[in-house]
Amino acid sequence: MATVLARLRDDLDFLPSPLPERPGLLVRDPYRYSDAAIVLPPLLVRCLTYFDGAHTDADLRAMVARLTGRIDLSHSADELARGLSEGGFLDDEAFRAMRAERRRAFAASAVRKAAFAGGGYPDDQPTLSQTVSTWIDAAPAPAPGVEAAPLPTAVSAIAAPHASPAGAISSYGAAYRTLGRDLTDRTFVILGTS
Repeated sequence: MATVLARLRDDLDFLPSPLPERPGLLVRDPYRYSDAAIVLPPLLVRCLTYFDGAHTDADLRAMVARLTGRIDLSHSADELARGLSEGGFLDDEAFRAMRAERRRAFAASAVRKAAFAGGGYPDDQPTLSQTVSTWIDAAPAPAPGVEAAPLPTAVSAIAAPHASPAGAISSYGAAYRTLGRDLTDRTFVILGTS
């Protein structure tokens, strides 16, 4: 009897493969419930529409047979479904268990580690401090004839870009400059959106 395939999660990142030797589609979880990332070859990318909560594993096997012209490759369909499930990319029990475990571990953690430290920005405090100072110094001055707004005396929040620091140095610099050096004894919580 055919089994209905779980729906593909609608909050995943889909990007062209960055690997020239492995063309296709890179699939990853921006929420990091799963650390897995997979590159699907172009042929299997066409099968993703079958993970809609309505198609069955038999439908997927038939699609693989149509795409390849071979009926002996049904195991490829099964491996695709298994890989997507085990990777946490389907809205199924495997993903729900993965998400529950990540949330439990986060709630139990005494320290909230920066998710992108060491990747998007330095992970050690002295280097990070120097990097942020460089961003602040690199922020553009107001255009000629435009008077800069005075810095507020009591900052309670700032709006910073949601972008790669390397791609938005000027924006980060302008945002963090408003904190001022006289606020170094204050604690600010930086909230991310993903």
